[in-house]
Amino acid sequence: MPLWEFGLPDDGTIHATDMSSGKTFAWTGKIQHWWLNPQDCPYAVFKLTR
Repeated sequence: MPLWEFGLPDDGTIHATDMSSGKTFAWTGKIQHWWLNPQDCPYAVFKLTR
């Protein structure tokens, strides 16, 4: 996650909204993992906000 693009440090927190489910997550740090499953979740689209 390029947190510097949002003006945040590498250990900063950004809010991600899953556009398919509407769930919101607080992601901390520049590395995030998301697993896709062809039966349940074949794609992911997120809206990122500071």
